[in-house]
Amino acid sequence: MASSSDFQEEDFHEEQEDESSPYFFGTEPGKTYSGDKMDQLDKLYRSDFDEGHLLLHQNMVLSHRYQIKTMIGRGTFCLVWLAYDYLRCENVAIKILKKAFDSNQDDSQFEDELVLNSYLSAIDDPTKHITLFHDVFYYEDHCCLVFELVSQNILTFINYFDDNYVPIPLKLVKKIVLDTLKGLDFMHKHGTIHTDLKPENVFAERPIFPYGPFSEDDNREVFNCLEDDESTINFKLGDFGNSCFVDEIMNDLIQTRQYRSPEVLLGLPYDCSADIWSLGCMTFELATRHHLFDPVLPDPDVEETSKNRDLFDAVQLSMMEYVLGTIPRDWAKNGKFYPELYNRHGGLIATYKKQLPCLYNLLIKYGLTEQDAEELTEFLKPLLSIIPKNRPSAEKILESPWLYFV
Repeated sequence: MASSSDFQEEDFHEEQEDESSPYFFGTEPGKTYSGDKMDQLDKLYRSDFDEGHLLLHQNMVLSHRYQIKTMIGRGTFCLVWLAYDYLRCENVAIKILKKAFDSNQDDSQFEDELVLNSYLSAIDDPTKHITLFHDVFYYEDHCCLVFELVSQNILTFINYFDDNYVPIPLKLVKKIVLDTLKGLDFMHKHGTIHTDLKPENVFAERPIFPYGPFSEDDNREVFNCLEDDESTINFKLGDFGNSCFVDEIMNDLIQTRQYRSPEVLLGLPYDCSADIWSLGCMTFELATRHHLFDPVLPDPDVEETSKNRDLFDAVQLSMMEYVLGTIPRDWAKNGKFYPELYNRHGGLIATYKKQLPCLYNLLIKYGLTEQDAEELTEFLKPLLSIIPKNRPSAEKILESPWLYFV
């Protein structure tokens, strides 16, 4: 299923005034809008249409089986719709790609996504913990990819607990990590790399949180659900739009900034171990509600661009050295970006504004107990090994004592 890195969830939750509008917006099926709000949404959606997105109407049926319900996401290259599949008798998510106005636009990425999704979904393994791809069809020259419908992504969990000023229960963190590892183990054993592992791309199988503002009763219900030992919440790895086969690596730049591995920053070859690094960063974030490596320049108002990316890369590498130890220069020198990131004396061209504590002390700083910090540090250190070959496989990590009794 498409991730929130590709699109932003709509959050229109006003009371419905009229059911005559043909458009659906938001996360609640059946919700419609009219008046000034409808004018606003109409302009918003028609701007999507002007940019090459497909214009759909409520209850339209595509490919003789998918009844459109509501738009649940938007991205640069796609809109994502909730639809009812009359053949499967269940709701699905349809990712509809925009039509290219530029004849030179490269569609190979979408073709690669289709091939990889079809390949992974066809493998018979009930424990694979990935979102399933169901179908592909074309409608008015738009490619439409159909996926199983999953619930909130894990970033929603982080934001929920952050908004309520409480940590995510470690038992829940471990369950998320365990299921994500099962998804990675499946992908890696079948010769594929996710390349963009982050909280936005891991999904709960069923709804946990209410939509809209949270009331005290909502909070109580959510906490009861999450803390109930008998409650089983499963998670799935999704959004394979940037994934690739191990033997068909084409992109030098992978991974979202905060989860990017040192080998990718340096321009060195990467493999499945890059996903393991991202998992380590994501686990830290789940346990602390803070990014482990989120580089900023001395002037925090300076945003990253293609022209200053090397400065952000250097700062991020310096943060890694503070927290994890020195990056071996003999290894780093083999990277094609080494000359851009290091000066002639072998030092990084930019460093983080202040020295960071080691991993254990960072966990203590963000509120973990000494015992929890010690146990999590022991779990994370192998995943965050600077040298990729020193990182354990997903299969090996599944044997970690930190994941026992989950």
